[in-house]
Amino acid sequence: HRQRTMEEPEGVGAHVGDFHGDEEIIEVLELNDTDPEPDDLANDIEDVDFEDAADGAEFADDEEWETEDEGVEEGMDAQDDSEVTFSKHTASVFCVSLDPQQSALAVTGGEDDKAFVWRLSDGELLFECSGHKDSVTCAVFSHDSTMVATGDMSGLIKVWSVDTKQEIWSFEVGDLEWRSEEH
Repeated sequence: HRQRTMEEPEGVGAHVGDFHGDEEIIEVLELNDTDPEPDDLANDIEDVDFEDAADGAEFADDEEWETEDEGVEEGMDAQDDSEVTFSKHTASVFCVSLDPQQSALAVTGGEDDKAFVWRLSDGELLFECSGHKDSVTCAVFSHDSTMVATGDMSGLIKVWSVDTKQEIWSFEVGDLEWRSEEH
């Protein structure tokens, strides 16, 4: 702990500055009479990692920061502990829901304009919810797990029967207008 000098009022923090390249890193320290608890210390820790720029040049706006997988050595693959992998989507997955009756089925929707219903135990595809016009951002089972509803960014909503694997209803909202109602 740093001792407070006569000029510093009690309870006021001090700052310690370091330079990294052209940037100054400032750390604010709280000065108080009690030692911090372990939880307090954990909340205050921030991990910042800088890479040296070539010849002291600043990072370009479009240059990305590189991150490393914690605990994985360079050149080694990260350990995959998953029991089942479902890989039918060809782009990002935006939503997932489990059937509420047995938690045996999942429905996923994604950026590839598709939703899939599949079995959790082995990852087997049961059926594809096709015909969406944009990214599927909502996919959910009914309360009794007999139906699946899917919705996409264009406003198209579809309902599917889990037993027959067929579309049973659809509705197109069309252009949405967001507005605020004042009461």
